[in-house]
Amino acid sequence: MNSLRLLRTLACVGLAHAVVVLPAAGQGMADPTRPPAGLLDERAPADTVTASGPVLQTVMISPSSAFAIISGRKVVVGDMVGEARVARISEEAVQLRRGKEVLTLKMYPDILKLPASERMGGKNQTGDNKGK
Repeated sequence: MNSLRLLRTLACVGLAHAVVVLPAAGQGMADPTRPPAGLLDERAPADTVTASGPVLQTVMISPSSAFAIISGRKVVVGDMVGEARVARISEEAVQLRRGKEVLTLKMYPDILKLPASERMGGKNQTGDNKGK
């Protein structure tokens, strides 16, 4: 009977340790789905834009509608983002217009898209240069 009690106690201690230690292991990773900091602070204004400007987070396009999430806010064509108006929503970007100025927000601004022939260094799919 004492061994069963000891086993239960050890199981509870192990579970409590896992609950406390395991979440701390992932503390160094940034959550890409986390809303901008201004949205988490309930005292911040609803139209918060990051210091570097508006950030395109998501684009949803269907046959009947299109919308984007910019700095945590759902917008459609015609909506205002700060002082700019949403002019166009595409699969990879949103265009904002402020007067004659056009700002393009890209889903993946740090990724440079190249044609397949340039990505493979002129090699065909088998890896040789016969196609060149």
